[in-house]
Amino acid sequence: HEQLDQLIKQKKALSNLKGDSVLDHVDFGSLVETNLGRYFVAVGLGMLTVENEKIYCISLASPVGQAIRDKKAGEKVNFQGRDILIKSVI
Repeated sequence: HEQLDQLIKQKKALSNLKGDSVLDHVDFGSLVETNLGRYFVAVGLGMLTVENEKIYCISLASPVGQAIRDKKAGEKVNFQGRDILIKSVI
């Protein structure tokens, strides 16, 4: 029952994404390229492989989501002893 509730919440969150919005900072719906990989910031689905590329689907509430939230391309954050450089935000 809890898993179904989580899936319903995630589906609702994804339905709120707008493909035409342009962000200059990390927020819900951002695709973020970093020195450690690519992150899709929406719902926490874990790692997905898209066209042979790994993308980590995270939520803003996750620890890494909180660390990179509102950051812009060129900014760096330290997360669990590792530097994350934000290369681009789409």
